[in-house]
Amino acid sequence: MKIDRIFYVCFTGYPDRARKMERVAAKASAALGAPAERIWQFPSPWNRWVLDRVPHIGFLDTHPGCFGAGLGQYRAIKTAYELGAQGALFMEDDCRFRKGADIAPALSSAPPDADVLMLDHFADRGVMPGHGWRRADKSASSACYALSRSGMEAILRVYEAPATGEGCKEWRMLRNCDHYTDIALLPNASIYLAFPNLAVQAPCPGGSNCGENHMVSKYARMGIDLKDYDGYDEG
Repeated sequence: MKIDRIFYVCFTGYPDRARKMERVAAKASAALGAPAERIWQFPSPWNRWVLDRVPHIGFLDTHPGCFGAGLGQYRAIKTAYELGAQGALFMEDDCRFRKGADIAPALSSAPPDADVLMLDHFADRGVMPGHGWRRADKSASSACYALSRSGMEAILRVYEAPATGEGCKEWRMLRNCDHYTDIALLPNASIYLAFPNLAVQAPCPGGSNCGENHMVSKYARMGIDLKDYDGYDEG
C-alpha cells in the first residue's frame, strides 16, 4: 500500500505526549516520504450533547474520552480522504514502532487487495502468529493503522451512518474508534494484521486508558516484549 499522507491524533491535555509523538511521526514521515500532520482533539461540551442524542454503545458513557478520541480519528480519516489521499497512515499519540522495523517495505509488501493494514493490533485469540501480513475478520486498536482509499470510503461510511441514516441499525450507532476495523461493519473490506506487530501502544501515565493492565497483558499473551519497541518506556 502506497502511503501519501500521515496523520497523528493528539489531545491538548497531554502536551508532553504530543511532543514525544512528533519524533515518532517525523521518523514515519522520513521512512514513507509522506507529510505528517497533527490532529488536535480537545475537551468540548458538544461531546456530551451528541451522546445524549445519538445511539451509542454504553462504554462511551463511562469512558467519554474514547468518544473524543474517535472524533479525532474521524477528522484524520476524513481530512486524508477529502485531500485526495490514495493511502494514509493514522496514529495516536501513544504509538511506538518496533526497533529496526522498516515500515516502508513492510507496507509495500502488503497484499494488493488490502483495505486496512493494522500495524498495531490485539490478536491474542483466533489468529496464529507468524511473520508478515495475515488476513483477519477484525482487530481492536486505533494506535497505528493504514487505509487505502477504498478503506477510507468504507470506514467513513460507518462513522457517518448515525448522521446519514445509511445502513443497518448496527451501523447507526456511535462506538469506540477501535471497533470500526471489523468486517461486520466493513463487509467488503480486506483487513490484514502485521505479525509481529510493527507498532504498539506505549503504557502512558496520566490516567489514560492506554496504560491499563489489560493492554499489557494482551501483548504478553501475543508474545510481544515491549522492550522491542522504540521509546515504549518513555510514556
